[in-house]
Amino acid sequence: MRGAIIVIAGDTLAVHELFGLLGPSANMFCREFHEEIVDVETFSLLDETDFNRLNLNTGQRKKNQKIQAEIISNSKNTTKESIKNELYEEYEYIEQEDELGVSLEKEFDIDCVFQQTPEGRNIIELLKEQNSINSKLIKAITTVLPEVSEYLINRFGYHPSAHHKNVVALSLVNKYDVLKSNSAAMPQALWFYPHGRGHGRHSGKLHYHIEYMVKKFEKQIRRTKEENADSAKAHNAANDDLTGDGLVDMITKLKFIVPSEASFEVIKTDWMKTVEARNVLRKKDKSEDLADKMTDMFPLSTAFNGLLINLDFTQMFPETIENSSNWSLLQDKVLTKFKHFHPTVNTQFIRSLLIIKEKNPSRGAKRANKGSQKISNLLEGIVEWIKKMYPEDDINQYVVGYRSTKNPVMIVKAQLYAEGECYIRIGKRFFSVGSEIEQAFTTLIKTHYFFSYKFEPAHANFFSLFTGAILNVAKPSTTVTDFLVQLK
Repeated sequence: MRGAIIVIAGDTLAVHELFGLLGPSANMFCREFHEEIVDVETFSLLDETDFNRLNLNTGQRKKNQKIQAEIISNSKNTTKESIKNELYEEYEYIEQEDELGVSLEKEFDIDCVFQQTPEGRNIIELLKEQNSINSKLIKAITTVLPEVSEYLINRFGYHPSAHHKNVVALSLVNKYDVLKSNSAAMPQALWFYPHGRGHGRHSGKLHYHIEYMVKKFEKQIRRTKEENADSAKAHNAANDDLTGDGLVDMITKLKFIVPSEASFEVIKTDWMKTVEARNVLRKKDKSEDLADKMTDMFPLSTAFNGLLINLDFTQMFPETIENSSNWSLLQDKVLTKFKHFHPTVNTQFIRSLLIIKEKNPSRGAKRANKGSQKISNLLEGIVEWIKKMYPEDDINQYVVGYRSTKNPVMIVKAQLYAEGECYIRIGKRFFSVGSEIEQAFTTLIKTHYFFSYKFEPAHANFFSLFTGAILNVAKPSTTVTDFLVQLK
């Protein structure tokens, strides 16, 4: 109580006379006021009930109420001043936003950004001339990025929101059709792909260029130390021992370009030119997280149903000729020799896989019967079926929770041992490989080589048949050689 009164009126004789307290030099207040009221707000809330309990006379009450009224009045004036300052600050912010007549709450004419500089005005003329993707346009796109990125950074700092990046991206493609992606649902995907950030996903040129500027000017970037270290290692591994003008630019271009039917030929050409960079990365980096580094550096690896992985495989083994007739002949022999095995499986290819797995066991492999428990999927850890376990659109949930192996696994959306849409899971990411199950399985094998995975020891003999007798990239194991002799 004493503290509250002193805050208002000071520790003077007048205060003590007002409430009939002891003198200012006394060590304590009189009994009636010796209570714990330590702030002005509590003091201002005292009412008649409190005055009665404290035995205040009429004069003391009136003076007390006067002080309370002054507290309330001062409080209101302070609040009004605070609101006024906030409004002024907000007004200044709005004025800054509207400098170019753009609010960024909705799409706008992107030319108003370009027209601020001579380079920007040249971009306008160049974009108006273009009607197809070519090297000249790619160069124009590279020139566009600094202009647009700097505009966003000047407005919102080095971490503009997804909303603002998306508005700018939409404004770009709505003004210039040639900058649109092939996706009708996401025409701005080349520049900014909402919710596209994360491992193995393309976030758009605008997003990546701002990240580049953050790194260039040593501004704070929202990455963990591990991610920064991994990114640096991957970049260095790709550039060490490599020469040639424009290689780094080509790798950067592949990282930014959006995969589509229209951009496929450009991507394919540049992909073949950068194959050595990936070979160097595989050679130098033997860590378990090579797949993450490779996918972060070359996010297109998993595009086009694994076609780029297949292209790399042919470059890794240039003397190998993949002969599909080899498999057709071998499959016929397997199904004829073991015609009583798995007769209820309707798909011949899957039935062949089951027979090969059963007839080519490896040390440590699970048997068909584990004690009294029968194993439902004999290809567990190689091919998984998830139709019954998860909704069709929830494969991501399955992949995140999968624990059977760290190696690549093929996932089929169908009943057990049936055909369906196929995916390949690598770590906590996955990618589509189409619905042709035989082709998807071949891509699974090539994915092991692309990301430098060694085949699981428990499945070594199973895969040895395909790498040794079909793809011809390794020597068949003794078990597989004996199996092939049986077929003859």
